[in-house]
Amino acid sequence: HTSTRAIAYLFPMAALPSMAELLACDPSVHTQLTLLLIYAMLWYLAFPLAARRVVRPFIDKQPWKQQFVDLNRQSLEKYGLDMDEDATYRLAVDGVMSCVQHGVAGLLCVPSLLGIWPARARTALACHGALSQAGNDVKDIFEVVRVWTVGSDEEKKTKPLALVAFTLVHHAVSLLLVIPMNLSFPDFYYYHELIFLLDFVASASMASQAYSFTLDTRTPSGLTLMRINVTLILLIFGWSRGVRYAVVVFRALSFLYSEASTAMFVSGCVAAYLMSSVNVVVLFNAWGPFREFMSISMKSEKTEEDHEIVRSASASVLRSLSKHSIHESFCAEREWGKVRAAVKTGALQRLRKKNH
Repeated sequence: HTSTRAIAYLFPMAALPSMAELLACDPSVHTQLTLLLIYAMLWYLAFPLAARRVVRPFIDKQPWKQQFVDLNRQSLEKYGLDMDEDATYRLAVDGVMSCVQHGVAGLLCVPSLLGIWPARARTALACHGALSQAGNDVKDIFEVVRVWTVGSDEEKKTKPLALVAFTLVHHAVSLLLVIPMNLSFPDFYYYHELIFLLDFVASASMASQAYSFTLDTRTPSGLTLMRINVTLILLIFGWSRGVRYAVVVFRALSFLYSEASTAMFVSGCVAAYLMSSVNVVVLFNAWGPFREFMSISMKSEKTEEDHEIVRSASASVLRSLSKHSIHESFCAEREWGKVRAAVKTGALQRLRKKNH
């Protein structure tokens, strides 16, 4: 009843869409706006509920909980976020929920990519996936506004102004494109693939980072799993946000150039430029620590400093790939500069002395 009253208040001149129209993600303005509001409310309510009832109870039972919290806190400190243990744990749990949300949005596009099920069904699912992500963007914007208007100082530390500015621009571009595409070209294959590449791979990257914080890289098995984890996610990210992303964006923009309005084509170009810039910076920043991680991790005998470099380098790779913002990418570059300096002045110099 509350949702119905909210929708009726926001769209008083439009008839509320039927359940059939909502399920089919009908390409009409009032259906698309209603679904956007529903998804925003869904994720706004689901995040804290699932975190409290599912994610936190699961992590609380695990032997690696303290390591998970400590490594999250150390990672945040490297990016200028000084938080206590409870706040760090809440933010880490929110990260798990964000991983789930992005995964859901991406998975809804899979039937379209595989060409299974009736065409109307797979088109509706892919458009729901896009609106699910757009609804989460609305939730994020609302949360940013809330934090910077009535939030506590501790909350404001988690949302630096540089990160907020880019997040708002990024989400605005997303919101400007999703509904027009759902209205005009809901069955466009490369639109569905682009949603999958952006959302599902983001989910995989965040899951990879969370998993890495449960591994003990001082043990042979933990170090081996970390090598596999870091290598696999870098390959996936390089393909999905590099090679394949370029192909999909080119075909999508070519389609918009020939079929869409000038305004829609220009909006697509702006969105492609912004995301491509982020992808290039992220991949560039991830390559240096990945190379050093593999070099140090393959040493037969490791010092205490080597273990710290392995952990820092792997964390730099995974955090670079799991956070798609220019602000954190440049933070990652500064942080990796510190790791690189430690390598040059510490462990590798001692290795050279031994060789002499």
